[in-house]
Amino acid sequence: MSSCYEWKTPQKPFDRNEWLQAKDSSLTTDTRVQMIDDLLNSKMLDGKTFDEIKFLLGDNDGYAFPNSKRDTFPDSDNYKRVTYRLGGQRDGGIDYEWLDIIFKDDRVIQCIEWHD
Repeated sequence: MSSCYEWKTPQKPFDRNEWLQAKDSSLTTDTRVQMIDDLLNSKMLDGKTFDEIKFLLGDNDGYAFPNSKRDTFPDSDNYKRVTYRLGGQRDGGIDYEWLDIIFKDDRVIQCIEWHD
């Protein structure tokens, strides 16, 4: 009998109210991590404006990187990146997961989920 254990974070549908409440939770909350697959797979962020994203997801948790060295955009004046903290890494690691939303001309062009 194997003693291996595979870490699995339960998934749940995106819920705007739960997402917004999770902002004020501790860094270890799993609420956003549990919803991120549904949020991204639904494509509901695609093409939205900055104001629409702010209404849907709230403020960007204080992490904004417009025109930063992380960005390799050809014309950085037309691009913006905002970052949302999702919670603890879903594979049980010690890092946190994040969501970067990249805008060009005030429209979402890409969403990137990553961990540090």
